[in-house]
Amino acid sequence: MLGVIAVTAYWATLPKSGEEFTEFYLLGPDGTANSLQKELVAGQEAGVIVGIANHEDQTMTYRVEVVIDGVVVAGLDRVTLEHDEKYETEIGFTPQHTGGDKKVEFLLYTNDQAEPPLQLYLLVDVIQN
Repeated sequence: MLGVIAVTAYWATLPKSGEEFTEFYLLGPDGTANSLQKELVAGQEAGVIVGIANHEDQTMTYRVEVVIDGVVVAGLDRVTLEHDEKYETEIGFTPQHTGGDKKVEFLLYTNDQAEPPLQLYLLVDVIQN
């Protein structure tokens, strides 16, 4: 009985490994979420800063697709990050069709997966020039 208690106490006091995850975020031109555009002009390029931070405890390869109206309009191909490495870059995209509450999707794929494990989106109003 003492052996079981000792083993249980030993396992309970071992440090827990950190949670493994990927950060995926969008920022506006000034580097804050508050500056993300809510209104875009059809046919004019807009942009956001896309950020990825690897906390997966292993080297990861990422790919980003920007989708509007079911069409891939921009993206990033094969960004490889070591554990705890962070990457930010501006991605430009051009909405073609006007409308309110248009969904601009940002899909993050990891290690050549077929389905994106992380997705972000912006709802924007696209107006005529």
